[in-house]
Amino acid sequence: MAKNNAPEVKEEQKVLTKYDRKMAARKEKEIMDKKSEKKFKVISGISIFVVVLFIVAAIATPIYLKQKNMKDIYVVVGDREVSGLEYDYYYNAVVNSFLTSYGSYLPYLGLDTSVDYSEQAFSESMTWEDEFNRMAVEQMRQIFALSADAKKNGFEYDVEPQFQEHQERMKEAASASEVSLSEYYKTSFGENATVSNMEPIIKEGIMVSAYQDSLIQKNLPSDEEVSAYYNENISDYDHVDYRSFVFTASATATSSAEEVENAMNELKTSADAFVSERAGGADFEELCIKYASENAKANYENETTEYSLSTQKYKSDVPSDIAEWLFDSARKEGDITVIKSATYNQYYVVEFSKRYKAEDADENISNYLSSVIVSEQIAALTEEFPINDIHGNFKYLTAE
Repeated sequence: MAKNNAPEVKEEQKVLTKYDRKMAARKEKEIMDKKSEKKFKVISGISIFVVVLFIVAAIATPIYLKQKNMKDIYVVVGDREVSGLEYDYYYNAVVNSFLTSYGSYLPYLGLDTSVDYSEQAFSESMTWEDEFNRMAVEQMRQIFALSADAKKNGFEYDVEPQFQEHQERMKEAASASEVSLSEYYKTSFGENATVSNMEPIIKEGIMVSAYQDSLIQKNLPSDEEVSAYYNENISDYDHVDYRSFVFTASATATSSAEEVENAMNELKTSADAFVSERAGGADFEELCIKYASENAKANYENETTEYSLSTQKYKSDVPSDIAEWLFDSARKEGDITVIKSATYNQYYVVEFSKRYKAEDADENISNYLSSVIVSEQIAALTEEFPINDIHGNFKYLTAE
């Protein structure tokens, strides 16, 4: 649908789609394949949907000029006849939300924002435009289903304060971009968008967000259920503090297998020496300075920080090569070891400090368990809102 030169809009999102879960998994795999020092945590729960609360940055997206009259019916979702104007809003919302969430990973996903999405393959049978269409339609189904359920159950919510906050942020973003509010609406939500015709759409999104919040609150688990879940998934909700130093081989891509092996043997010798000196009472940070390359020494010499120390790390924050060792229930304070990377020409020296339950663990578990129940409710409600693609606009409905 309409893909304008839109500023990237960070959305409060409520519905975690199947696509989002797939992308999160793909993202984590791609990044872990390329970086040994970072692993990004995917936090379970429902993300807020559709209500645009503030602008983050501007990412240029390809321009797509829609030929249909914006008042014509573009698609029918359940019993809702959706105009091209309204569809443009949802399309731009999911695209901007995606770019905000995955902007730094787009090269790994094969998506170039400077090229029309209809010319970039998402899969063998779909383009990125097809996929964004699918995401937009699924968001509409969920929003419309929740909106209908809220009305059915007599849910009431004063949307005006949040809508005014939204308007103020849009004005600030327009001013920062040195364009009028009217023009900013067009670049954000579609070429035919205005402040007035977007108002009911945005307000419905605010109301739906509030309704979903109420469903989550109604389905919060008991303390006993939270405790049981924590005990079954303790590694996912504990923090760990540890020190580490990484020895990296100087071998290059053109190095022979023998050269790599020799370099790794040298690393192992140095790593073992590090551990031996630490066991003899040497300071960990001082050892890091001793064994660091000239380019890295400054990191450890900074007296205002302890560069080797990592604190309050979830298992998913820790490099995968050392995560299992650190979160082993047998670990005790002062344990130290040398671990060879399974992916890179590296050896880690890792020293365990402590492991403890995260302060927000119970709250996160409670929200997660409730969100699972609400997600199932939403899925059931969404089934009552099938898609009637009256103009054949959505290739994803027939693509394999």
